[in-house]
Amino acid sequence: MAMTAALYLAVSACQPLPQPFAHPESATNPVVIPPSDFGGVTILPTPDLPISMARKLSMALAEELQRHEIIASPDSSNQRSKFLQAGVTQGAAGDTRTRITIVWDLTDGSGKILGSKETTHIFSKDGWAKGNQTVLRRLVKSGAADIAEMVKSETELTASKSQIALHVWPLDGAPNRTTGPLRLAMETALKKRNFRIVNALEDARLVVAGSIELGPENAELRPVRIVWSVMNTSGQELGNLTQKNALTRREIEQQWESLATVIADNAAGGVGAIVARLPRKVLENDGKRAK
Repeated sequence: MAMTAALYLAVSACQPLPQPFAHPESATNPVVIPPSDFGGVTILPTPDLPISMARKLSMALAEELQRHEIIASPDSSNQRSKFLQAGVTQGAAGDTRTRITIVWDLTDGSGKILGSKETTHIFSKDGWAKGNQTVLRRLVKSGAADIAEMVKSETELTASKSQIALHVWPLDGAPNRTTGPLRLAMETALKKRNFRIVNALEDARLVVAGSIELGPENAELRPVRIVWSVMNTSGQELGNLTQKNALTRREIEQQWESLATVIADNAAGGVGAIVARLPRKVLENDGKRAK
């Protein structure tokens, strides 16, 4: 039996999965790093420029940031938005040219500066004075990548504070030589999906518990059934998934550690699906701590 097809997985309250270990999931679990932590970037008008020119500059930067996968707009904001505003200074660079220095400040909703990016450019005086679209695009393009990275870094910092803490409870139903590697493999698989794994139960928001059922030892193919449960810290089950198939004795005894990695990596996708379906109030309310 191929090791990669060792166990089939089904998630409660989900449609049956089409293939062993198949689990459609995004690279980042939207609940682990909630969209609510980031309300996009609002580009404020530049007070140093005429209104029409400031508007065109904001639009140009918004378009560039969107190319870098940053939600940006000069027109809307919400309580989670971050804000960009530019300060522009102008100096002579010859008879027909002007030196433009622009500083973009990234702030939160309270006005706290989170980061700054400065660039300097030399343009024709005429092109700058007219607010030429090509000039404005050049002005924002050179700094857009750095601004996008600045925004992403601040977003990731905010997101890391909201990561859901999981505790993986020791599995039962089999000797530690079987359950131990599987527990460690599950912790590793969940970390790859941006869950924060904590060793102490009291530090957890959710608990992942598992149990293994092994069929008769003398069977040529030994049935294996693994049930994973996602629980709150009061011990209430919020969802579960089941993996089952039949393995040879050799696979269980000689290949289990490698097999555990495959099992856990795919089961972790099911855990992520369960968490993603949980109501926000369940995640925000710690509830009564398990004893």
